[in-house]
Amino acid sequence: SRARMLASRSTARPTFAAARRADADRPSSSHTAVKPRRIQPPRATKRATAGARTTSSSATRGGSSNLRRGWRRESARPCLASATSVVMPTFDPSSQSSFPATAVTHVAFDVDVDFDEKVISGTATASVKVQSESSTLVLDTRDLHIERVQLDGADLTFSIGETHPVMGAPLVIELGKQMEKDSSFDVVITYRTSPSSSAVQWLRPEQTAGGKHPYLFTQCQAIHARSLFPCQDTPGSKMTYRAKVTAPKPLTALMSAIPIGKPADAGDGKSSFEFKQDVPIPPYLLALAVGNVEAVDIGPRSKVWSEPEVVQAGAFEFSETEDFLKAAEQVAGPYVWGRYDLLLLPPSFPYGGMENPCLTFVTPTLLAGDRSQAHVVAHEIAHSWSGNLVTNKTWEHFWLNEGFTVFIERKIMNKMYGKSVFDFNAIGGLMELKETVARLGTNHPHTVLKPELAGGVDPDDVFSKVPYEKGFAFLVYLEHMTRGDGDGPEHADAANGTPEFAEFLIEHFQRHQYATVESDDFKATYTARFPEASAQVDWDAWLTKPGMPPVDIGQYYDGGSSEASAELARKWHLCDVLGMGGEGTRPEGASADDIKDFSSMQVDHFLLSLIEYRGGSHAFSVGVVKSLDELYKLSEFKNSEIRCKWLQLRLAAGDTGAFEPTKDMLRSQGRMKFLRPLYRSLSKSKAEGGKKFAEETFTGARNMYHPIAEKMVAADLGM
Repeated sequence: SRARMLASRSTARPTFAAARRADADRPSSSHTAVKPRRIQPPRATKRATAGARTTSSSATRGGSSNLRRGWRRESARPCLASATSVVMPTFDPSSQSSFPATAVTHVAFDVDVDFDEKVISGTATASVKVQSESSTLVLDTRDLHIERVQLDGADLTFSIGETHPVMGAPLVIELGKQMEKDSSFDVVITYRTSPSSSAVQWLRPEQTAGGKHPYLFTQCQAIHARSLFPCQDTPGSKMTYRAKVTAPKPLTALMSAIPIGKPADAGDGKSSFEFKQDVPIPPYLLALAVGNVEAVDIGPRSKVWSEPEVVQAGAFEFSETEDFLKAAEQVAGPYVWGRYDLLLLPPSFPYGGMENPCLTFVTPTLLAGDRSQAHVVAHEIAHSWSGNLVTNKTWEHFWLNEGFTVFIERKIMNKMYGKSVFDFNAIGGLMELKETVARLGTNHPHTVLKPELAGGVDPDDVFSKVPYEKGFAFLVYLEHMTRGDGDGPEHADAANGTPEFAEFLIEHFQRHQYATVESDDFKATYTARFPEASAQVDWDAWLTKPGMPPVDIGQYYDGGSSEASAELARKWHLCDVLGMGGEGTRPEGASADDIKDFSSMQVDHFLLSLIEYRGGSHAFSVGVVKSLDELYKLSEFKNSEIRCKWLQLRLAAGDTGAFEPTKDMLRSQGRMKFLRPLYRSLSKSKAEGGKKFAEETFTGARNMYHPIAEKMVAADLGM
C-alpha cells in the first residue's frame, strides 16, 4: 500500500524513502468509507446446573451455542450455575474483565501441547490482588473450554457469558465471599484451547523448512491472548509468569521468558520445558512456540533459534543484534530483560517481527542475504522499552507503544549509520503515512492518533501506519520544540535532536518502567519538563484530529540521501505521463548503469517512488513496465520488499504476466505487509480477470495463513 499522486501533479518529485520495519505489517482497515464496528455489550448466557459438562468438543467457543443448548452431567464437580447479567467494565473498551478491581499479577502455567488434536490444555494458576472489594473475578476468554475453577482446593461456581463477536465471552468466577481490599488469592483454572484459537497457528510438517515435524506458534497482539488462556486481556494488566510446557519429542518449546534448566523427560515420548518471566508483561506479550528448532549464538546475550535448515542464514542476517542493543541502551537506558533471543519462524508468520520479551519472533522474509532487512530487529529491540517496559494503558493509546518505538528505532539507526539513514527512513515513513491517510480518507476516525474503541471496535481493524508514523512525527515535533526557537525548520536536526529531550526520553522509561501510561500521562510529564515548549503545542490537534499531522514535519528532514533514486523515478514517470507508452518507451539515455551502484534500499526506494507516481488508477503502460524490466532486471531480485513493489507496479499496469509470480509470492509466505497490497493490486488490476484470480488464489492459500492474516485479507477482498 503506497501513496497515490494525481495526474495533474505530473512534474511533482517524490523525495521520500522506504521505511522497512516490522510495524509496516500491522493490520489496518482497507476501506476508505468503513465505519468503526460498534457492537452492543454481551448478555450473560444461561448457566447449567452444578457439575455439568459439555457433550460437545466445541463446548465454549468463548461461551458458544453449545453452552446454550444444554449440558450433560458427569460428576458432582461444580461448574456452571445460574446467570446474572455481566456489566461491561469501563477501564478498557477492548476487555470484559474485572481489572482493575481484581488484578491478576502472576500466572503459573502447567500445560500440554497436543498436535493431533490441535489443543493446548492444562492449568493456569492466577494470583489475584483485590484492589476494590469484590465477590467475583471476571476474565476474558474466546474459544476456550473451561473445565474447572478452584480456590484453596475447593471448586468454585463459574459462568460463561454470551459470545461477543469481537471480545469473546467473559468468564465470571464466583469467589464465594466478599474479598477485602488489599487481600490476595490464587485460583486454579483447568482449561483447554480450541483448534480454532485465533492466537495459535498449527503447522503441518510440509509447511515447515524441514518438512518432517509439526510446528506451532502464537500471536496474541492485540486481543488474542484470551484465546490462549483465560486472562485480563488488556495491556493495562501486567503480570509475571512461570510455565511448564510438555511437548512431543524431539520438539523444543520456547516462550517469551527465560528458560529454567534443561528439558526433562516427561514420559510417553514427551519432554517438559520450564520458563520464568520476572518482569511484568501484559497478556499480549505472552508467547509460545514449539518446533524442531536449534540455536546459534550471535552475541553475549543473544541467540538465533530456527529450524536447522535455516538457522545459519538467520545467524548471518542478524549478526548485528548486539550492536543494536548497545545503541538502544544509549538512547533509552539499561536493558532489563536479560536475554534478547530471536526466533526465525516459518513463512506463515503474519508480521515482520513481534516484540515478545526475551524472544523476538521474526519472519523468514527478512533473509535477504545482505542484512538489508535486519534493521527490523532494531524496531523490535526498541520495543524492549516502549511497549514492553512501559506499555500503553489501553489500545486507544497505541501510539505510545509504536510511535515511541519508531522514534527509538531511528535513533538507533542514526547512532549506527548516521543522519542520512535516519532521514532516509523518516521521509519514507512520512510517505507511507500520507498513503494511509489518502486511502482511509482525511476525516476517517482511524487516522486519529488517539482513536475511540468504545462499543466493540476491534483494535485489529484500527491498526495502521497512523500510530507508528504519526506518533513518530509527533515526537520529532516535540523534540524540535525543545530547541526553544519555534517550530520552523531553521537548524532542524531530527536525527540528533536535543540533549534535553534525549535525557527526558530516558527519564520517561525510568519513571514509568514496569507500568502503563496513557496520552495524558505523557503530556503531563512533557509539560512539567518543558513548560514553554508545551504551551506552544496544539495537543488536541495532534491527538484527536483526523488526517495528517497539523505541522509539516517533512521540513525537519534532509532528503539528499534519496535524491538519486527519486530523480530516476521522476524521469520514468515523465516518459509516460499519459500511461500510453508502447514497447521500448523509456527516458532518454536510460541504461542498466542507472542502478548498478544502488543499494537494495535505493532500489526499493526507486520502486516506492514509482508507486507514488503511478501505483493508482494512473498506472504505467505495459510497454513501460517491460522496458523497466529489460533494463534493470527487476524480476530477478530476491529481496521480498523489492519483489512486492515490482509486482504491484506490474499489476497496476495490467501486465497479466505478473499473475503467476504474484501467486507464487502469495503462496510462499504469509506476511501481511506483502499479502494485503498484492491481493489488493490483483483485485484492482487493469488486466482482465484480476479480481477472480485474486479470489481463487486466496481460496487456495488461505489455510496456510495465520488467522489474523486470513481475516484481514478476506476483508480486503470482500470475501
